[in-house]
Amino acid sequence: MKKRMRTRKSLNVKKRVVGFFDKILKLNVSKDLDFQDINYQTTKKYITRKSDFDLTVTSLRSPWKLYVSTNGLSLNGKAFHGNLVYKKSQASTQPLTSSDELIAQDLNSYQDKTVSDLSATWTKDTGLLLEPDQNQISPAGKYQGTLNWTLVNSITN
Repeated sequence: MKKRMRTRKSLNVKKRVVGFFDKILKLNVSKDLDFQDINYQTTKKYITRKSDFDLTVTSLRSPWKLYVSTNGLSLNGKAFHGNLVYKKSQASTQPLTSSDELIAQDLNSYQDKTVSDLSATWTKDTGLLLEPDQNQISPAGKYQGTLNWTLVNSITN
């Protein structure tokens, strides 16, 4: 009886996957946000940003909502007496808290890639600002905190 020898051939197979991205939803936000220095006897209602802050949403076929939250500012474990706020206009100001606050949305589903530059429309008196508590003085120092951004694909019914 003859044994049949089988030989196996090994082939190098290269796969090429062609994909089509049917949706895009991306958030670009500045790493740091600095405010003007505060004189301890300030009577200013709001403290403005020291430098530009970039906030953009890029979308394609993706309606969206943008939320922000924070646990506030602190220095060596002691809270800053005041609030971070989002001021959309002279008549609309939202204090930022540990709960998500809706600050922008676009419920359209664009067929072309769209970049919404949210901070481009901010003036020195609108956008992200600091609202010191006029009844309490915060010790001098560099306070720090974190802004938590949540970008949600918001499909409308």
